[in-house]
Amino acid sequence: MQRASRGDLRTKANRNLLWVQGKGRDEADRYVVIPGAAWDAVQDWLRLGHPVVLPDRPLFYSLSQAQGNRLASRTVLHIVKSHLLKAGINNPRKTTHSLRHTAITNALVRGASPLQVQQMAGHASFDTTMIYAHEVGRMIDPAEEWISYEDAEKSAA
Repeated sequence: MQRASRGDLRTKANRNLLWVQGKGRDEADRYVVIPGAAWDAVQDWLRLGHPVVLPDRPLFYSLSQAQGNRLASRTVLHIVKSHLLKAGINNPRKTTHSLRHTAITNALVRGASPLQVQQMAGHASFDTTMIYAHEVGRMIDPAEEWISYEDAEKSAA
């Protein structure tokens, strides 16, 4: 998100997309789908933005001292932390990456397949995605719930 430019926003096959630059990449090489409400919020931001709309201008930029420049990673972290605090979440372990983790987990809980989530997250390895799937499975259907203490008592008698 921090490296996104206005030209990275595109529409294809009736889907609103943001082309993103993956970790260790020099350019945007994959996309994420931006659902309706999020797309509307981005469009609202663009309407408030800089009057010169060039494809290489930052999508999200500073409104303060470095006006017009891309947001620094530190600034993004500060923005996220302030919203977490407003939501009553005061945990130093919660970061911008926590939002990514939440999105991946939420997609799995709501029924997205691990393959769909791998594509969304841009994980090179399916094993990385499966870490999230195992966490979700553990919470939704824990083995502890399958233990029958009544059956154990009958067997012991």
